Amino acid sequence: MENPFNENESVICSTLNHAECTVTNHLYDGEKKLKGIKSFDCGNEIINRFVKSNLKSKGKSSTSSVTVLLDELDENKLVGFYTASSHLLNRENYSVTGLFGKGPKNVSVVKLDMLGVDLSYQKQGFGEELVALAMERTAVLAKFISCSGLYLDADEGAVNFYKKLGFEALDEPESVHGTTPMFLHLDAILNAFAD
Repeated sequence: MENPFNENESVICSTLNHAECTVTNHLYDGEKKLKGIKSFDCGNEIINRFVKSNLKSKGKSSTSSVTVLLDELDENKLVGFYTASSHLLNRENYSVTGLFGKGPKNVSVVKLDMLGVDLSYQKQGFGEELVALAMERTAVLAKFISCSGLYLDADEGAVNFYKKLGFEALDEPESVHGTTPMFLHLDAILNAFAD
């Protein structure tokens, strides 16, 4: 399978070399066919369904962005992805509000909507790499528009993963879906890249 991203496209790309694969990251516009979408399995059925049914349309959307990791040694197979969008948080909805500092009731953030890594690539640092990419792009975005940091709703099984990366819970898990709202302040993001 040829690389779904040609040299003429505006693509952010970096390469990760692991023992068994060479993985590149790309902004995905939903136009190209990706190997592994139909067989993608990250262990979370909601995310798996999203990849199979909505990843392409989300890539085409003007309201969000999709970043994919592709394995160049396996015909650019989908390793993992994340989707992100702009979002407003109402600080009054959360018990932990000190993270936002002083300011308006609504706080502008980047929302990490979905993140998944195929089971065959898990435990190799690709999830951390996807979060690092989201952090990096949040830092760049904050140079141009108001942005307080990176927000997400973590699945129960992912809360500790995000805590290890510096995210803090804003509240108790939501009773309906069991997700925990989490936040990483822009200062923490900038400090991570200052080293």
